[in-house]
Amino acid sequence: MIRSLAPSVLALALLAACGEPAAPPPPLDAPAERPPPPVTVAPAPAAPPAEPWTSGELKVTPGGVGPLSAATPFEREAVLALFPEARVEPGFLHFGDKTWPQIAVEQGDALGLSIIETSPGHREVRISAGQAVGPNGEALMARWADAKFDPADCEAGIGRDVGAIVCRRPDTPQISYIFGVPGWTQSTIPPAATLAEKAFIREIVWTPPAGAPVVQPPPAAPVKPPPPAKAAQPPSA
Repeated sequence: MIRSLAPSVLALALLAACGEPAAPPPPLDAPAERPPPPVTVAPAPAAPPAEPWTSGELKVTPGGVGPLSAATPFEREAVLALFPEARVEPGFLHFGDKTWPQIAVEQGDALGLSIIETSPGHREVRISAGQAVGPNGEALMARWADAKFDPADCEAGIGRDVGAIVCRRPDTPQISYIFGVPGWTQSTIPPAATLAEKAFIREIVWTPPAGAPVVQPPPAAPVKPPPPAKAAQPPSA
């Protein structure tokens, strides 16, 4: 009896040790799974170079003044390339006890503007002569009635603009219109009758849009001091 049970016990032990049968291997001709190809993003196309201005109307938009934009480096050569027939002179603007670097651009009666670096990385462009025109046809020397501003969009000027009125349209805050009011010296907005009679656009001012990367010129290479002069040796006897 004991001998007849031995093979059966051995078979059960082998089944318990082996567990469930393993899954069959995949067929040899099954294609191997491959990772998806990497996603490549094409670089954005480079902006076309700005066309230089030589004469005629100078458009002032939220993006810049004619060919000038936030991408224009604050250096003479870059500005001269955009206004090749103008006199471009770097210098400084002084007002009271303050001084700002500026680049003046002049071309007779056809153009007069200054690029002023109000602080590192911040600048403004002031146009005071020529055929500068805003998005809605606002031109230099335009009268208050022709410019069609609401006094609610204006404020009394301060600093260099004391006695003037500074106006901005809600949809183009990058562009300011400086209205001169002859004879007005108070730090308030003149009455409507005075604006209608005397106010005119004296300057148009553009500032780069908020968050726009303003291009700075590369820093100048440090100047190495000359080597110390060697002490003169007494002549040998």
